[in-house]
Amino acid sequence: MSKNNPGPDFIGIGAQKAGTSWLFRRLEELPEFALPPVKEIHYFDRSRNYDSPHTLAHSNILLKLINHWWLKNLRRRLIVPALKNEQKHYHWYKRYFFSTYNDNFYLNLFKELEGIKGEVSPSYSLLDPEDIRKMHELLPNVKLILLLRDPIDRAWSHYNYVSPKDKVLDINHFESFINSIKQEKRSDYIRVIDNYLKYYPKNQLFVGFFDHIKSNPQDLLEKVVYFLGGNVDPITEFCNLDRKDNVNSQKIKIPKEFMEILKNKYRGLFEQLDKEFGDCATAWKTLYFG
Repeated sequence: MSKNNPGPDFIGIGAQKAGTSWLFRRLEELPEFALPPVKEIHYFDRSRNYDSPHTLAHSNILLKLINHWWLKNLRRRLIVPALKNEQKHYHWYKRYFFSTYNDNFYLNLFKELEGIKGEVSPSYSLLDPEDIRKMHELLPNVKLILLLRDPIDRAWSHYNYVSPKDKVLDINHFESFINSIKQEKRSDYIRVIDNYLKYYPKNQLFVGFFDHIKSNPQDLLEKVVYFLGGNVDPITEFCNLDRKDNVNSQKIKIPKEFMEILKNKYRGLFEQLDKEFGDCATAWKTLYFG
């Protein structure tokens, strides 16, 4: 996109705990890309229908001032750097924290960025068709990136990420989490893809696999960069392909009884993914069900 047509060239729509932070940081390292200092803008999931309504959406400044998240981030990202005379991103954050939260606000976050621009908000996988329609009306040509992870592995990682670090594993608490609507939406990759393809053509959606970040990160990144119209040659020079970003420090093996719940929960999804994608999805299915 040009400055005459501001807005992102691409949006990462998920999945949560599927390598989206790794992808954003690697693209950020490439000189051809110009990414905002905030990975997740959370503009299209600002509705109260989702579990991530954004504090910035408040039009009343008083509602922002009494919000702990807003004040904490305002201080860390804008006030402290200003006091230290650190001007990098100052004007971007000023617009981010104080502009009226509407379509122009969102587009203007990318207006002064020169290069291939985008954001990555995994919670966009939760979007209902109506909000995807709104995204399409604003950004009909944007390219979409969806990274998939073994549903059992992803759900367990998510559960450990949001659970208190000293919490004793409780099977009732776990079942409640796994069966929650937001968790089901995050894990149902077929629903996510079908909803987006109601509005976007298939050639605007890239689907990759978390597994390839471990097995062949350069190949995955090259495919993403090529999909976005970028040059893959600088990857070897500029990208820390083996670096891990936003990794869950809790490495807890899935207890047997928890595993049975997960296998029963996602058996049908594994079948669908195997038929749709093969590759890593076939390996996932074979791992759990032979």
